[in-house]
Amino acid sequence: MSRINIGIDAMGGDKAPEQIVLGTINAANAKQDVNFTLIGKEEEILRWELPKNVRIVNARDAIEDDEPPVQALRTKRDSSIMRGIKLVLEKNLSAFVSAGSTGAVVAASIFKLGYLEGVKKCGILVTLPTKNGMAALVDAGANLNPKPIHYLQYAIMGSCYINILHPGKEINIGLLNVGEETTKGTEPIKQAHKLLKSCLTNFKGNVEGHEILSGNFQLILCDGFVGNIVLKLGESMASFLMNGLKSMIESSIELKDKFREFNKPFDFSEYGGAPILGINGTVLIAHGRSDNRAITNALFNAINMVQNDINGKISEEIKQHSLWKRIQKMLNIVDES
Repeated sequence: MSRINIGIDAMGGDKAPEQIVLGTINAANAKQDVNFTLIGKEEEILRWELPKNVRIVNARDAIEDDEPPVQALRTKRDSSIMRGIKLVLEKNLSAFVSAGSTGAVVAASIFKLGYLEGVKKCGILVTLPTKNGMAALVDAGANLNPKPIHYLQYAIMGSCYINILHPGKEINIGLLNVGEETTKGTEPIKQAHKLLKSCLTNFKGNVEGHEILSGNFQLILCDGFVGNIVLKLGESMASFLMNGLKSMIESSIELKDKFREFNKPFDFSEYGGAPILGINGTVLIAHGRSDNRAITNALFNAINMVQNDINGKISEEIKQHSLWKRIQKMLNIVDES
């Protein structure tokens, strides 16, 4: 079996390339049986001394967050994002991680890699802290207008991801909505509820916003528009509260240690990258504000996904749900995907 080779967008993120390179060096020193490929402007990356298991692929262009993703991919064909995705397509990389433009990474992944067989749309999975450990939310920004079938596939892919990384964990699935009643929500949400209830025994119904962190649901489904807002609001609220608490306990060393432990579940750098589920290749998106620790953890997450063949297992799960079309017709749900 060939060595795992993880690609990293050296030019993506607010703190690139310094924190990206330092995070890669940390990961490479910790995982000497894995190869790493930094993709970006070679002259900037060479300012650091790299371990033997890190190589550079030169890319002349970098896509900025404020650029229209599709247009940027067309005009910047030698961007670090496009180079990385192409290397995954050519099987020269086992996975690709970027803290750059989410829209560009998702668009490049769809255009170049396509979807896993049977998958209709991809979804970004993010982790959230709850009263009973971590929960996963899909989608956090890839698909703004999902159809009922997409929600069902999010549920299957998200469950597969959780089962592999956290075996034995109970997975209760909820659909984010404005009320618990089945009569609430938009028409696509109502139809998604019907389909999920008919196909999955562990679907527990609608979830209201105040239940997201309750710990009663291990997988929460929503459209990418709402999911991205939930994620950004949660991050800003956590940062606001933690900064307030930090200033209150600044004088106590004992309280500082307790604060660090308490703060861990709310720190995005602990969890690294968010996988794009459903893509025919392993691609992860790291936070735009990622420091070297966040990048290191994102790379560890990518290695874990490759080692556990998460995409292969998702494909098998998708194939087993061959009754979708018949169930949709029985429920009078139109598949417009």
